[in-house]
Amino acid sequence: VGERGGGAGGQYRVFLCGMAQGFDMLCGELVAGLKAEFPHLKLTAVIPYNGQSGGWSMADKERYRVLLQSCDDFAVLSDHYFDGCYFVRNKYLVDNSSRIICYFDGVSGGTQNTLNYAKKRGIDICNTAESPHNDND
Repeated sequence: VGERGGGAGGQYRVFLCGMAQGFDMLCGELVAGLKAEFPHLKLTAVIPYNGQSGGWSMADKERYRVLLQSCDDFAVLSDHYFDGCYFVRNKYLVDNSSRIICYFDGVSGGTQNTLNYAKKRGIDICNTAESPHNDND
């Protein structure tokens, strides 16, 4: 999940959501829920390809649909799935964010690659897995 903005007081106004199952959608739902109280917040869905939720359970497809309805903007990066489409999505998130919020537990993979890219770009990273309130440490 990426944030764009900052400005005075560190207030972020635009949140980018990669729309992946798990942490991405959880954060997107949290931002969507805050929009009533903070109408200046904007949520952008960054969708790696049309049909992203095609193989998901009916419950997850419905959750995805509801979250999409809460979004103010959309970036659909491809008409179809292709090898590397999630890498392209993750690069888009970093390239269009001034801060990354993630949950990285140290397992090698897409999240680690994205964080390495963000570090190279000098993007601020907030890893919630490293939170002092996380009991998994």
